[in-house]
Amino acid sequence: MYIFLNIYVAGRINIDTIIEIEGHISPGMKYTGKLVLEDLGGTATNIATAIKRYDRRHRVFILGSIGKDYKDYIFRLLESEGIECSYISITDSYTGRAYIFINSSRESTIVTLSGANDLYSLDKLGEIHSDSIIVIANTQRTTALKLINIANDMDLKLFLDPGKSWMRKEDLRLIKTECFFLPNIDEFRYLFNRDIDDIQDIDTGRCIPIVKMGSRGSMAINWLEGYIVELSSIPIERIGLKPMSTAGCGDTFTGVFIASYIETNNIIESLKRAIVAASIKMSRISSRDSPYRDEIERILQRVEQENLLRITIRNLR
Repeated sequence: MYIFLNIYVAGRINIDTIIEIEGHISPGMKYTGKLVLEDLGGTATNIATAIKRYDRRHRVFILGSIGKDYKDYIFRLLESEGIECSYISITDSYTGRAYIFINSSRESTIVTLSGANDLYSLDKLGEIHSDSIIVIANTQRTTALKLINIANDMDLKLFLDPGKSWMRKEDLRLIKTECFFLPNIDEFRYLFNRDIDDIQDIDTGRCIPIVKMGSRGSMAINWLEGYIVELSSIPIERIGLKPMSTAGCGDTFTGVFIASYIETNNIIESLKRAIVAASIKMSRISSRDSPYRDEIERILQRVEQENLLRITIRNLR
């Protein structure tokens, strides 16, 4: 019988300011922008929303900090999604801000001001039960390492999407439980100092890397079972969608992969749904505007019928 879980997502909570500019950002240039939207965002918010929209039956908690300035607004939006706020800390600092600049190619450049995000601790976290999942995004290093220890002690599944925040490559060797590590391709290069095509002697311990590669699609490197699976990206115009913003696509991918995997225990099926979800998100401005499950399944059916998604499996041995 499928068990619905407590899912703890540690990471940033931001107020997003989304600005469109003409052309592409270059050093020394001046641009005229158009304010498009202000909305709730941040990696923890976006991942939690994607999980909850895919399967509302899980209890999803955010572990993060905000200021008093946006408390009522943030709690109202999170609670409207069914996300639980009891472990969010309220500080005297300002809520984190993200300024998202969308160029004429609909690619996003993001500038963040951390604010209260740098002040989170686990002091408010109560007892974690055995039917739980821990997701560690771009939180503080001390918080991340404490959560890894909790997962190890309780044998809880771990999903890591830290960006370039707290992680060092040797941290992967600390993990003793089932683990997935979900960097984008630039974060993978930053952490391991090599390209994704050069992976033979990379040591990720028990963690299976799921690399988000943008227009190249995604890749899972399953050391434990000895294979690599690559999935292409989806040409979203072929499914009737118009690109609007890349901001939040990686977070949507991560959230939907997590929600699908804990239900199916199937990496390839979960990757398919994560890619479809990220593609749908690309057609929306807000970074947290991830699709609902029925939207994902409907588009996936079309993608498979029209052979728009290529899957390649290679043996590592």
